[in-house]
Amino acid sequence: MSQETSLTTTPCELRFSNTAAEKICIIIQQQTLPFFRIKIQGGGCMGFEFVFGLDGTQSTRDYCWEQNATTGRFKCLIDHISYSYLKGAEIDFIDDANGQRFIVNSQYAQTCSCNKSFSIESQNDHR
Repeated sequence: MSQETSLTTTPCELRFSNTAAEKICIIIQQQTLPFFRIKIQGGGCMGFEFVFGLDGTQSTRDYCWEQNATTGRFKCLIDHISYSYLKGAEIDFIDDANGQRFIVNSQYAQTCSCNKSFSIESQNDHR
């Protein structure tokens, strides 16, 4: 596992609902990887998609911070490019007829009905 210095170790402008924070704590406690990673990548029906997962490697180009939850804490990683599109967003976790999943609520992203892909409304707001 890499312990490189990150871009920041302070809380970022990204929020987690209580439900999402608790679910991430449970997942991390059951696995051996120490970081919860959030990123965006090209794909999906609207051009971009959200990717959530566990990671054991922290890059020097990652933002890293500890997030509190009722049952503990976890470390979150997000690369600098993804962060520029997710500033001000809230990560939530839902469990409904479509399954369990993390979703992103953002004023800058227009999501599809499944909340897995999105398009950027105005890239000028992220610079």
